[in-house]
Amino acid sequence: MKIAVLGSGNGGCAVAFDWAQLGHDVYMFDFENFPTNIEAISKNNGIHSEGN
Repeated sequence: MKIAVLGSGNGGCAVAFDWAQLGHDVYMFDFENFPTNIEAISKNNGIHSEGN
């Protein structure tokens, strides 16, 4: 399933990660006024997590 997450704050990143872990195609959007999180995610090639 393709999923769009609107917003790249803590909640948006958590939701995007959860859906991606379940195998879905996740696309994130945030307004041009808030480029920092989207740029960091792109530079890091996605959202990554370790642990349980």
